[in-house]
Amino acid sequence: MALLGGLFRVGRFAGPLAGGLIAQAVGLRVPFLVVGVTGVAAATAVVVFVEAGHAPRAAGEGLLGHGRRLSPVLKPRLQELTFAGTGQLFAQMIRAGRTIVLPLYASDVLGLDIGTVGLILSVSSAVDMLFFYPAGLIMDRLGRKWAIVPSFLLQALGMGLVPLTGSFTGLMLASTLIGLGNGLGSGSMMTLGADLAPREARGEFLGVWRLIGDLGHSGGPLLVGGIADWVALPTAALIMAGAGLLAAAVFALLVPETLRKLHPSASPSPGSD
Repeated sequence: MALLGGLFRVGRFAGPLAGGLIAQAVGLRVPFLVVGVTGVAAATAVVVFVEAGHAPRAAGEGLLGHGRRLSPVLKPRLQELTFAGTGQLFAQMIRAGRTIVLPLYASDVLGLDIGTVGLILSVSSAVDMLFFYPAGLIMDRLGRKWAIVPSFLLQALGMGLVPLTGSFTGLMLASTLIGLGNGLGSGSMMTLGADLAPREARGEFLGVWRLIGDLGHSGGPLLVGGIADWVALPTAALIMAGAGLLAAAVFALLVPETLRKLHPSASPSPGSD
């Protein structure tokens, strides 16, 4: 799972740097065209190279019957899912919020140009990318919490430092710290979801798990934008730091260590890494 999360990070490293350089050279519209072409290439690769899987289904069991069994499966795990889901909600908020806070703060508050903003994001992503393998080792040898809790503490610290920066160097250091924290959490949410998922309804459980993460991921940028309009962008950064602290606290205090309950055959839905 950490390796899969690492592949996401390779793209995030190359993307901001390439986007910044292209925008600086030929204008801000062209990177959108490049993204469109890249998306079509990715979709084509999936269609051509990825085989469709078919989950075994009992005789006479349709999609509606499959859905009806979700409630009895989740009820015994409701408290566990509530605590872990709350942690993931805050976790995805700071992860998504950083992609909005950092470029906006760099351009609107510090007045940095597009290429410099891309450089800051790419350096942060490079540090993020370098730690995906150590993150996997920590999760498998020491425990999930040993990676998850420090990950969000470091992200919260870095986000809290953003409003205190007044130069390119300061913002670079803060964003690098955020990248380090996110790298330590590479694949952590996918792994935790796989650990918690019951074997008899793994797909349904992971669908709910992914939905919770997506709510945080989509809510983070909305929260940043709303707070920035209502108060100020530095305040939004502090709110995101608070989300990171809450995520770390929930995972440290309310979610049990799941390494002992590892399901080797689990196949979580990628995306909320």
